[in-house]
Amino acid sequence: MKKVVFLLFILISYQSNAQLLSGDLVDESRKLITITDFTLKDPNKGFVVCDLAVDRTGKVTSIAFDLATTTVVSIPSKIKVRNYLNTFVFEKGNHFPAFHHVKVKITLVD
Repeated sequence: MKKVVFLLFILISYQSNAQLLSGDLVDESRKLITITDFTLKDPNKGFVVCDLAVDRTGKVTSIAFDLATTTVVSIPSKIKVRNYLNTFVFEKGNHFPAFHHVKVKITLVD
């Protein structure tokens, strides 16, 4: 039973980090402090890929949509995703660059 719980924990941990796709932030193993499953409830199903800029205090300072890889075209849905991403907080540190960049995938489900 302990092994099953441990494996389940490992799979859930892997899934949460899998939505941070690429970027300097991922390469330097900067942690996401906000607990999230990278999904939002929305009538428009699909996913949105965004490029985030994160400052040294861990706050998201800029969000740019990657339109080439995003499947959702609804503007209200994208605004909802933008508001959701603005709540993300990453690990603080003066040893990090002024702005770290990362690509994030948010899945919209019904």
